[in-house]
Amino acid sequence: MDKEEIKAAEELKAIFLTYNGLNRPAMINGMPIIPFILCLLALMVSFFVGILTIDFYGLIIPSIIIGVMIAIKQMCADDPNAMSARALKFKGLCLKGFRSNNVLKVE
Repeated sequence: MDKEEIKAAEELKAIFLTYNGLNRPAMINGMPIIPFILCLLALMVSFFVGILTIDFYGLIIPSIIIGVMIAIKQMCADDPNAMSARALKFKGLCLKGFRSNNVLKVE
């Protein structure tokens, strides 16, 4: 690299800053906000409906929801975008599984 290329590279570093924090989703207690709110809503509804209808056995569904919340928190502990990656993998599986025609078909 000559001096002009080095100078141009330094100018690019000075002009174009990156904001790495803008890519992260908003979190509550290490869990993305939208799944947290949805799980919390499902937890409250299933708890009250379960307790009022089937007494002690109504705690089964809320305990499953708490387990899902813990699993989501563990997934997002290292990578805050883990839920987005899981959603993309699920969309890919749905597209692959529900496709009517085969891409590679030998006749």
